[in-house]
Amino acid sequence: MNKETTRRLAYRIRKVADLYSSREEAAKAAEVSYPQFYRYLNGTTKIPLIVAMRLAAPYSVSMDWIATGGGSMFAPSAEISNSERGDLERQVSEHISDCIAEEGLTIPRDKHENLVRTLVDMTTRVAGRDSNGIDLNRFSDVIRLVAAG
Repeated sequence: MNKETTRRLAYRIRKVADLYSSREEAAKAAEVSYPQFYRYLNGTTKIPLIVAMRLAAPYSVSMDWIATGGGSMFAPSAEISNSERGDLERQVSEHISDCIAEEGLTIPRDKHENLVRTLVDMTTRVAGRDSNGIDLNRFSDVIRLVAAG
């Protein structure tokens, strides 16, 4: 990433952090220390994808917007039934388990659950009620990246 791209990304991360009541609360939601979070906000350290996902999820911020600055900051909302959501959560959980098993990796249960929630939320925002047709393989690289640390 060049300096200008990093500066723009840091600006968008600050805009997302501004949605929280404090920067400390945003760092907590992102599951990083405040000093580390500050480095993301001022652009001295690149923000990992999983940290950006954790930060964005509670406010339905579009990951496309974070990455590129294009489109709307907020992802369109989609409503699915509890039954549909449960089915999708099971599918995503199985896909995560399969992906990390293929690589001989493991992740703690809480990390697995957070990843399931995040991917389900992203999937339903993109696909809406038609989340059954989602290709979960598009998340495989992200899952392996998260599992690898």
